[in-house]
Amino acid sequence: EPNQRRLALPALLEFFVSFSTDLASDFNKYFFQTFECVCALLKTQDLQLLEHIFTCLSRLIKLSQRYLRDEIEKSLRCFVDLVSNDSRPYIQSFAGDAFAFLLRKHAISAHYNASFWSNLCDQYSNYEHADAAWKAFGMLVFQAVRGVQNGLDSRFEAILKPLFAESSSESSHSSDIIQNALELIFEHLHRDKARDLLNLLITAEMSDERRMRVLTQLVDYKNGVVVYDVQKIILFLDDRQKMEKFAGVTELVRALLQSIIPINERTRAILIGYLPRALINAEESTRVLQVLHSVVAKD
Repeated sequence: EPNQRRLALPALLEFFVSFSTDLASDFNKYFFQTFECVCALLKTQDLQLLEHIFTCLSRLIKLSQRYLRDEIEKSLRCFVDLVSNDSRPYIQSFAGDAFAFLLRKHAISAHYNASFWSNLCDQYSNYEHADAAWKAFGMLVFQAVRGVQNGLDSRFEAILKPLFAESSSESSHSSDIIQNALELIFEHLHRDKARDLLNLLITAEMSDERRMRVLTQLVDYKNGVVVYDVQKIILFLDDRQKMEKFAGVTELVRALLQSIIPINERTRAILIGYLPRALINAEESTRVLQVLHSVVAKD
């Protein structure tokens, strides 16, 4: 009877975890086949049964964590396939939590660097659900850096720096991963806990174009609600002006002027003053004039 099988399944899952524990490292070679079989049970709509399945999968991942870190790219394929094929929020949340555990562990190893993200981007560039993959990896990064009380995990810099560094190649899909991750991070983060993230966005190794984009994304998010210290951004822009770097300035200035961040008249005048200088960059000239027009109209 289907109902009898459903009632027996939690006990079978518990037995299965115990059996896997007894096998210890001998279980590793069966992990991926086992994981696929247990994931097939996630099709159920029974929430109590889903909880048992989640518990089973989480314990299997932790039991085999060392092996899975050695096979991290294959492990993450399980994660991407799972979240790409099931859009239910609780499935996405479970998968993110379970596999973020692996990413946090992997981030302290010598094998975690910009090349790790380069290889992932290359592997998934032709993936059937490529857009879903970049979104999935963004969620994974968010879950890995998410801390308690609307803050960030102590390992957030170690996790983010190699990803930012890989984005120095603007053709890379790591830019998509970063954008998706930051959107979730900003949603989670309280302004009072955002200082270290702002410092990282300003100082981390990444392309100049990428830095301007992530800072603009930060300021644009809910009109600047998570910007901890606007003066750090002003000083950053001032340094760029001295070095005659104007690419991306227009959009960041636009975001600051349109934000709800308290900006005094002097600072506002400094920001507006950056725009005419950005006209040196021919690619930004039209946008500069549009922003200047909107500022005049607003005043």
